[in-house]
Amino acid sequence: MPLFTECYNDFDQAKSERLYEHMKDIGVFHFPGGVPTSMVKDSGEQWDFPNGWSPLNHIIIEGLRKSTNPKMQEEGYRLAEKWVFGNYRVYRNTHSMWEKYNVVGESKNPGSGGEYEVQDGFGWSNGVILDLLVSYYDRMDWIVLKPNDSWIIKTNICLYIVLVVWKMSLVCFIIVS
Repeated sequence: MPLFTECYNDFDQAKSERLYEHMKDIGVFHFPGGVPTSMVKDSGEQWDFPNGWSPLNHIIIEGLRKSTNPKMQEEGYRLAEKWVFGNYRVYRNTHSMWEKYNVVGESKNPGSGGEYEVQDGFGWSNGVILDLLVSYYDRMDWIVLKPNDSWIIKTNICLYIVLVVWKMSLVCFIIVS
């Protein structure tokens, strides 16, 4: 949070770098789907491992992106790439955006656990994806599986995600109308 809100002294960049190194040392950045909300395992709660939530991943990514340290900025991009692609992978499988995601492995399913069923069509997930695409649109090219997962093509993920979010917005508009 201090990195995102920039509530640290710019002249003491060493503090934010120490925080970054500590997060790196405890393995926060090592998951293929993004950053877990906590490292508490086997609680079955929705705010614990292995779930990652869009707003919290966004806060970390933005804090790293705003850093003056190029290494931290690059980590922010890598996390954004993981988060966008992880969301996309689940969308391809379920045809929905979700409130939380499993950040461990290459899951094609949303997160789980907590006091209610995982919710789909979540606005903050859509908003975070759109903001990350605006921030990193020029860098997000991937090898993406075709719908039958049989072969791969190089494509720009941004187009797919924009279409997904547009589809979600259209559905919401139709329901409201």
